[in-house]
Amino acid sequence: MTKIEDLKARVRDISDAITAHVRTEPANNSLAGWGQFVEAASPVFQIGPYGTAAGIVVNQIAFPDSQVDGRVKTQLRHFWDMRPAGKMFPQNVRLAFTVLALGRTKDPELQVLSSEIVATLVERQLSDGSWGDAPPHPTSPAGGRTDATAWTVLALRRHGGPRLAMEKGAAWLADRAEHFGDAQLLSTIGLAGAIAGHANAHSVAGLRAHGFEVIARATVNREELISFFDYEEQSEGKQIQSRDYLCYPAFYPLAVLAAALAEGAGPFELIRLDAFRANAIEKMISLSNGSPYKAPSARFSSTVDQAMYALAYEELAASGSGKVRGTIARIYKRSRRSIFVQLILPIVGLFALAAAIAYPTSVVSSLRPVLGNWEPILANFVENQKAAIQVFAGLAATLLFATPKSGRQILWDRLRGLRRDQ
Repeated sequence: MTKIEDLKARVRDISDAITAHVRTEPANNSLAGWGQFVEAASPVFQIGPYGTAAGIVVNQIAFPDSQVDGRVKTQLRHFWDMRPAGKMFPQNVRLAFTVLALGRTKDPELQVLSSEIVATLVERQLSDGSWGDAPPHPTSPAGGRTDATAWTVLALRRHGGPRLAMEKGAAWLADRAEHFGDAQLLSTIGLAGAIAGHANAHSVAGLRAHGFEVIARATVNREELISFFDYEEQSEGKQIQSRDYLCYPAFYPLAVLAAALAEGAGPFELIRLDAFRANAIEKMISLSNGSPYKAPSARFSSTVDQAMYALAYEELAASGSGKVRGTIARIYKRSRRSIFVQLILPIVGLFALAAAIAYPTSVVSSLRPVLGNWEPILANFVENQKAAIQVFAGLAATLLFATPKSGRQILWDRLRGLRRDQ
């Protein structure tokens, strides 16, 4: 069993636990769903839109051909039909999360429900492409909000559109970073939304470069992030200002970011992403021992966290793990004793080193399809360090091609010995 299959097995274990803890509405046994926590008993015994949508998406990812409990579908439809009352309708992020959960459902009833919610979100999109925390209201915060826009963009991405609304939202996120001249102003979920929602990878080259920096230093663990949202609701006949929040594991936006960066990436970038995916898959397996994923010091397992775990698996599995490195390794293993590797490849390497000595900047420019967004950064470095690179390339050519084979083998053995000592 491969690592990604091990991770899928963890998702299926979580799905089994969620199914075992489905809750029936005490006042109406035709309604069922989930609440904030998977295994919590009374008095934390409630059914809500977040929990019910989360339960649906975990089961759908774990068992794509499984049928959705009719009581659960009726419950989610009931939450939507309560509009404008209740907490679901006034909050854009609650709506976006529901669309994110139902985005790839095969159930006709849930597809209709998801499309209705998408239509409402598109109506609420502001003229600049962003979304606020809630529908425009005199007492609501003016203008778009980063996290609300990011969640909506990612929801539309999984739903499959409308593409224009998604791209306008992603462009607004990217423009915020460009306006302030600092991509670090975007949260990880904002960065993931900005890159994943853009149709043209080259139009967000700066953000993609920052995305690779984030991936390079990222660690998959139990870190939790939180998004806050302000909205209007009715209370005792009065319109009051309220605040809600969404807690989620940090590994979810990282998984989305890795999948988004893979689109339009060069081979060099794909190798880096494969390394991240392999590590992320291994870490996520260790975070769940066959039971629902639990945040640090949490008493119960958050239902939303289980959805994020399943969705992160989906992103990591979508484009495989280690695909590029595995292909290179297989090709080399089969052909390492061939005339190509023994004769032609060294000659090509010699010419490459000669070109690096004579024209180092031109060599980097010629590798643009391979280096992707790193080409201008590397070209600038090479221009500043041209003399040192020419000396190094000359030494490398001497060691590789002027030194007898026995001498090269002795040098290689000693280098391997130093690595083992370290």
